[in-house]
Amino acid sequence: MGTVEESQHEKKYHSQRKETVGQSQQSKDRGVRRNETVGESLQSENRNCQRIEMVGRLIEERIEMVGRMIERL
Repeated sequence: MGTVEESQHEKKYHSQRKETVGQSQQSKDRGVRRNETVGESLQSENRNCQRIEMVGRLIEERIEMVGRMIERL
């Protein structure tokens, strides 16, 4: 009789343990996905910064070009 109760207790314990481990893994997976999303967001932000810098340099070049044209007049 004691062994049946112990066996049921073990099954319940292992079932709860698996559930806890599963929840922990799900939490880790969410953390990984969150980090990936943040990483993708930062990459996108870096690309935007590079575009802004490039446009800024193009504008400076145009301003210099217009300035030289005005000097020739």
